[in-house]
Amino acid sequence: MGTERPSYVGMAGLVSPGLTWEKVNTKNAGIDAGFLRNRLNLTFDYFIRNTFDMLGPVESLPAVLGTAVPRTNNANLRTRGFEMTLVWKDRIGDLAYGTRFLVSDAVSTVTRYYNPQDLLSAPYYEGMELGEIWGFRTAGLFQSDEEALAADQSYLSAETPRAGDVSYSDLNGDGKIDIGRNTVDEPGDKTIIGNSTPRFAFGLNLNASWKGFDMNMLWQGIGKRDLWLNSPIFWGAGSMWWFTAYEEHMDYWAPDNTDAYWPNPRMDKGSMNKQVQSRYLQNGAYIRLKSLQIGYTIPPSLSGRVFIRNLRLFVNGENLLTFTDLIGAFDPEATGGARGNGYIYPLQKVLSGGVSITF
Repeated sequence: MGTERPSYVGMAGLVSPGLTWEKVNTKNAGIDAGFLRNRLNLTFDYFIRNTFDMLGPVESLPAVLGTAVPRTNNANLRTRGFEMTLVWKDRIGDLAYGTRFLVSDAVSTVTRYYNPQDLLSAPYYEGMELGEIWGFRTAGLFQSDEEALAADQSYLSAETPRAGDVSYSDLNGDGKIDIGRNTVDEPGDKTIIGNSTPRFAFGLNLNASWKGFDMNMLWQGIGKRDLWLNSPIFWGAGSMWWFTAYEEHMDYWAPDNTDAYWPNPRMDKGSMNKQVQSRYLQNGAYIRLKSLQIGYTIPPSLSGRVFIRNLRLFVNGENLLTFTDLIGAFDPEATGGARGNGYIYPLQKVLSGGVSITF
């Protein structure tokens, strides 16, 4: 005021006096069974978990309140899933071997949440399956400037469309591409194109031993997952000096490469082509050889001559093989949070060896 800037303090956020702990109710049914003289064992569990009184938003109040409206216990969530384990152990002469297979899956649905208009701009809505990815269906790439200019995609970007840009499907048939009222009932041309929740997580352990030799192997993976990887590392084109294209980005649209995977690269923001869409939704499923160890134990009759009770030599490997459809800059185990942008050092393959000695 005047020539001086007065000191001030912002209004502290309000806290609802009725806040309480959320409540969880779980129902499950399971089975444990053994077959073939317990060489094969099965464990299966199915569960339904209801979480009540989670924190959620409430009806907005006039701005004269001076601070954010306090949250309250008005959200519920239901999760259904299963866990299964299969174990096999057997011996054939000097060969002892076994395997353990584990798989689990769960789906969570919002059963109560304050979003009276079912706005897609809100974090959740009643009936939403956690991890839903809303986006546009991709029709393909425009093959000429005339085709691009004839399509009304002006809502998405002020950029002038051209050959090689992404063409989106007009799902509601109104002649233009937009998001309607951006609600569940009126989403315009948006629809559910995938789900980012990891489904069918599994692990497979194999082990065997024979005349002093032993082996242990672990595979792990995710059976189903969709990923939207929206970053310069994914797109490989942009106006910043540090944007870098990889070998896979060389398959971009050009007059002599009209069936390309990537759109015509733009040095501007290129937001028209980078809308959440089905064409560039990535398959995050994978299977990885997480670890492999092979060892050999020297017979005690030999190691005992040098006063060693047990002498074992081994070599070990980690992250040796990975099978995934993700582009090379991304690791399927590092796609959450900020790491989803690819700004992370990749998991390393590790080879090591060692000696275990017991005197």
